[in-house]
Amino acid sequence: MATEPEAVPTAEDPPRPREARPKKKKKGAARRQPRTEQEINAPTKQTLAMMGVLCGVTVVLWVLAHAACNYHPPRETRRPRAVTTEELTRDPKGAAIELVQRWTTGDFKGALEIATGSLVQDIERDKARCESDRAACDKTKAETKDAITTAVVLDRDFSTARVRVTTHRIPGAPHHYLAEVQRVGSTWKVASRVPDDGTAAPRPAASDAAASPDAASPTDSAPPPGSAASAAPAQGQGAPSAPAQPQAVGGGPALPPGHPAIGPAPKPASSAP
Repeated sequence: MATEPEAVPTAEDPPRPREARPKKKKKGAARRQPRTEQEINAPTKQTLAMMGVLCGVTVVLWVLAHAACNYHPPRETRRPRAVTTEELTRDPKGAAIELVQRWTTGDFKGALEIATGSLVQDIERDKARCESDRAACDKTKAETKDAITTAVVLDRDFSTARVRVTTHRIPGAPHHYLAEVQRVGSTWKVASRVPDDGTAAPRPAASDAAASPDAASPTDSAPPPGSAASAAPAQGQGAPSAPAQPQAVGGGPALPPGHPAIGPAPKPASSAP
């Protein structure tokens, strides 16, 4: 099927109108800048109300969490574990601290559990004096209820120890004591307590005494009289040393010098010209 040819525009034909283009929107008028705080209006009342609600919720939640963390029913209340006297006296330092602290605060029954020897009589004497004058005893207990006791071990061995104990009374000057502690079974007990003037020094250990220059060494001690060492002349004084004698092997007769079992014979010392 034949198609019709397209019409070719000629100079006589009128021009076609152009397609209409969308018109550009005109820019709006510039906003007027506020000149006063009332015109700014920020923050708004709604913003302030929401911030107040958030603050109130935060405070309420904090109060509830604090109360929940610090509230313990009677059955769930955590109490410190009771420590026995045996546990406190497993070392001499702990025994000395406990005795002086109990004695100072008026716990004579507890102090007697850690005392031994003549110290028991001293504690019982103070206990009888306290019972005879109850008013003075109660006053002393009230003054020493906040006392703090510390200690330093000066020296110790397997069965004994010396401990310097200091009791700080509030108010009042500290009191210094020197305690002699002894091992009794698996625990330690205090045998004596005397005032300390600060002159007590640690005793030297056995290893330090052996290493001191004053200790006599085995090489410096003279041999006993009549021994072979005392009869032999000192070396370096002109006396020649005796050659080694051949020894018997296996209980048999003595072997001559140069035998393979005892090595070559010693050479004689050459004399200086």
